Amino acid sequence: MSDKIDESPLVSILMTSYNNELYIGEAIESIINQTYQNWELLVADDCSSDRTRSTIDSYSDERIKTFHNNANLHYLRTRNKLVQYVKGDYITLLDADDLCSKERIQLQLNAFLEDKNLALCGTLVAFINSNGQLLNIDDDKPLTYDQIKKQIKSKNVFTGSTIMVKTSVWNEFNGYRDYFSSFGYEDYDLTSRISEKYKTINLPQKLYSYRQYPESFTKNDLLTNPFKLLGYKLVQQFILQRQQKGSDKLMENDIPWIINFILKENTPYIKDSTLIYRNLAWSNFNRKLPAKSITYCLKAIATKPLVFLNYKLLLNLLLILAKLKKA
Repeated sequence: MSDKIDESPLVSILMTSYNNELYIGEAIESIINQTYQNWELLVADDCSSDRTRSTIDSYSDERIKTFHNNANLHYLRTRNKLVQYVKGDYITLLDADDLCSKERIQLQLNAFLEDKNLALCGTLVAFINSNGQLLNIDDDKPLTYDQIKKQIKSKNVFTGSTIMVKTSVWNEFNGYRDYFSSFGYEDYDLTSRISEKYKTINLPQKLYSYRQYPESFTKNDLLTNPFKLLGYKLVQQFILQRQQKGSDKLMENDIPWIINFILKENTPYIKDSTLIYRNLAWSNFNRKLPAKSITYCLKAIATKPLVFLNYKLLLNLLLILAKLKKA
């Protein structure tokens, strides 16, 4: 792939889908309606059991290219699979239940055209509910490269699917590392590695609409795989290791160290099986899903009725909700 930048480079958009029949049509339309039109949309359905695949296949736009899976690979491996078909100078992403503003691709592309040193560009996000209504959630991610370098050590400073990356850079870092398929936070891992070597920024505009709803597959998956809650800690350990010696334990294939770290971090969840419910309660509350948050509190209480922290969290959430209702 050439690094040459012309006035209208091809942008490749990767989309994976799994049981998204309610939303994927809107997602695809938000790409078709972009002000910038030199794009290709690479879509792979991951063996959905609903009508997601037929919805995708109903589009006749030649820029929409399908690479459906014959077996369920999950989104990380599916995205990595799609990269081999990329023809564009830039790669960006869109989840099948989210939306883009009409100017998203053009504004992100402009950032690259104006700064040849830029390797990755994210955007701020607007949070919406299942009906597409705007939720009152602020997005305060850092914008400048200096801010990103300071904050990325302690938190994920990009919303993963908002990023646009030079294809040459994506390939240099081999995209998502497959090991994170079990833990999540593969986007945090990728953007941190890129930010250590190249300039990265976030645009101040909210160009991506991120849908928050109780039925989200990713959120429910935490209940069957609590290790996903520990993925961000693993990324932060890898960042620290690379700063200290230029490589991390995954680069060194030191799998025993990684397993021991995860088991140690998972000990609190083993000692208290309701901890995951409390974490999910706070997570859903912060996403403006109070009913789901209360449900997780009640599940925690039902699971371990003698754990005081479960009642304390429920009371705190109810008090906060009462104050918000009066305000």
